[in-house]
Amino acid sequence: MAAADFSRDDGVDLASWRHSLEGDSSWSLGAEDGLRVLRAGRAEGELNGGCISIFAAALGTPYAPHIDSAGILFLEDIGTKPYQWDRMLLHLRYAGLLEKVTCIVFGDMRQCIPADEMEYLDRAILHALRDFDGPIAIGLRSGHVCDSNVTLPLGIPALLDLSDAGNPRMHLLEAAVTV
Repeated sequence: MAAADFSRDDGVDLASWRHSLEGDSSWSLGAEDGLRVLRAGRAEGELNGGCISIFAAALGTPYAPHIDSAGILFLEDIGTKPYQWDRMLLHLRYAGLLEKVTCIVFGDMRQCIPADEMEYLDRAILHALRDFDGPIAIGLRSGHVCDSNVTLPLGIPALLDLSDAGNPRMHLLEAAVTV
């Protein structure tokens, strides 16, 4: 992803890249980074995640993702239709991967479906996660994106505050690197 992003003039969100490399723990993400609320709430935990297709395909193998503590799960993909999201989320749920997840953040889905069909994806996600109690956000411009890619440091504590739909925030509570 980094090589593809840096090869485009607008491929990298330089502010987030800089914050991650400089060890800035005061940095936060919000609506300006594409984040919007699907289910309100507030949760804290270790930030983990990646591409849902890889997560789902790795289940049952030695490479399956492990979420050992309560945390925030970031999921994204490219070219994945709403019915596929529904299926993969249910697969992760039934495999027990979501048991310790406190909240879920989905990436920018504009490379999955057209913007005027986004409501179908929203509904598919909420359907698959109807028994999941935590807050849910969508639209974070990280991973497979068509605009500047927000650097999202995984493995650090974060706080997702979706209590105000007009101002959703993900606060990164610890530096991604030590300087």
